[in-house]
Amino acid sequence: AETILKKQLGEDHYLLANCKYQIGTFLLISHSKMALKYFKEASAIYQKVYGEIYPNRVQIEKLLGATYGLLKNYEEAIKHIELGIEMEKKHFANNPVTIAVLEHNLADQYLLSNKDILLAKHYYEKSLPIMKESQGPGIYYHWMRLHYAKTLGLLGENTIAEQYLRDSMEFFEQVKKENKSGYLSLARSKIYLAEILKKNEQHCEIRTLLSEALPDFKFEIGDDHDTYRETQENLRITHLKIEENNLSCQKHI
Repeated sequence: AETILKKQLGEDHYLLANCKYQIGTFLLISHSKMALKYFKEASAIYQKVYGEIYPNRVQIEKLLGATYGLLKNYEEAIKHIELGIEMEKKHFANNPVTIAVLEHNLADQYLLSNKDILLAKHYYEKSLPIMKESQGPGIYYHWMRLHYAKTLGLLGENTIAEQYLRDSMEFFEQVKKENKSGYLSLARSKIYLAEILKKNEQHCEIRTLLSEALPDFKFEIGDDHDTYRETQENLRITHLKIEENNLSCQKHI
């Protein structure tokens, strides 16, 4: 489709930008570097056609932020998300839900970069109630709450973090069973819970959680991905801990 559009419409047509935008969205998780290339090219064409304030500018900035975050370039990620928030407030609808999504993504970058965990918590607590009110406690809300729970765990609020993660695990197990989806969110809820349980050396349950997370990660992102490899390594370390402590782990098999 991209090649056909180039031949028929030229290099600077908004339909070509739309095509590049869609390709970038498709590649975002599995091939982030390639996705970044497509988002940048789409943005450049949109700007040629419409100027700086083009129709989906906020969405492009959000996706650029997400992509840079996946590539661990958190400074660039934060810059693009903040620009998206500024654009939404000044030039578009100033929609509270749109801003809440962006602020949640901003919180993700502060969390994942370890730049400011308290600021991450601030943005999660600012955005999550808006999302729950607008979307209900469904898939999107539970997905957004995963990183908030991780943040609470890092701040030592382990009881509430564990509760949220177990709730989300149960929710995404049901989604997986009924809709054959939610694999990635389910896997993330399990590795985040494993991080909480590590503080109390609950190695048997940790082994179960990590073992269950691996096939879901493989299904969604493949086995040649940092998250998959990190989970695999953590499982290897957990097996060593179980051996060192001579644990039987019968009820967790």
